[in-house]
Amino acid sequence: MTFAAALITSTLVGALLVFTRRHHARYSLDAISAFRRKVHTVSAPRIGGIALVAGVAAGSLALEPESRSVAITLALCGIPALLGGLGEDFTRKVSSTARLCLAFISAAIAFFVLDASITDLHLPGSEWLLGFAIASLFFTMFAVGGLAHGINIVDGLNGLAGFTALMVLGAIAWVATQVGDQPVALIALAAAGSVAGFLVWNFPRGALFLGDGGSYFLGFLIAELAVLLVHRNSDVSPWFALTVLSYPVCETLFSSFRRRIRGQHAMDADGLHLHTLVYKRLVRRRGKGGTGQNALATVYLAVLCAAVVLPAMIMWDDTLALQGIAAVFTVFYLICYQGLVRFRFPRWLSARGSVHNGARRARRAELRKAR
Repeated sequence: MTFAAALITSTLVGALLVFTRRHHARYSLDAISAFRRKVHTVSAPRIGGIALVAGVAAGSLALEPESRSVAITLALCGIPALLGGLGEDFTRKVSSTARLCLAFISAAIAFFVLDASITDLHLPGSEWLLGFAIASLFFTMFAVGGLAHGINIVDGLNGLAGFTALMVLGAIAWVATQVGDQPVALIALAAAGSVAGFLVWNFPRGALFLGDGGSYFLGFLIAELAVLLVHRNSDVSPWFALTVLSYPVCETLFSSFRRRIRGQHAMDADGLHLHTLVYKRLVRRRGKGGTGQNALATVYLAVLCAAVVLPAMIMWDDTLALQGIAAVFTVFYLICYQGLVRFRFPRWLSARGSVHNGARRARRAELRKAR
């Protein structure tokens, strides 16, 4: 019932945003010419976060009293992150640093109001260090805010952020059910239903985009559910949260590192993310890309994400195994990225067909010029 309420509400609000786009296009459309780093070919409203929040609210109201109280409190804690993102969606004047700081504020509020804190990482010395409230507060803020920003980063293809979130929320709901944490499980289902309703309009056609408001709020919600699950249930390894979120975490950390070594600000936007390279190198044929190619690129990344989420669901209480999974995924991510940058990947992975050497050399020259 919770999932259905969130799904139906999110779908209907999404329909309202899509079919009334001409009335708010001046403020909400994501113009192609203004964002060359993006790979969509059709302008669409980037305020899908409104449908997402509506779905979460409806799903939360369908919960029993205890879970409803936690869900509403959690949603209220996420208001700063949501407003920062929506402010950028409507005005294009809220910097990425400001949005990240607002996500930090949301995490800090949840830390005090819900006791959503990270107190151990199952690493030598971590329990002692994070035993200090101030250390736990700042680390929790960094982790939650960073993950919110990570969901915003992977929101670059039709359905990519949505399917990533669905898999992670499903894993959280599954593990919460195993340990009997009903509030976390039900809130995760409400969030998953809302994401599914949004995907009706986002994948594959891209008629509605999540936007910064939706991605920051969704990232905050996922991160807090993961923190609450681990903090409230000692049987769940802290590495479950990190492992199940390996894809957005790797994308965030590597993107920041890559920009810094190129002399850019760590928060600067660019078109060199893994999903962009998959689209340009493996999927897009010569000429202008299309909606089908955009959606196909999402399938590539969804398979990659599932490859780490599914094992994490099975071994949610085995810290050593989870550390191994996270390490293997990180190495594989870096190998994939390097291979795509250098045009070194198995031919069977490409959905583009044969590529002439001249075109390949031209793309390499374009990449060198961009560097």
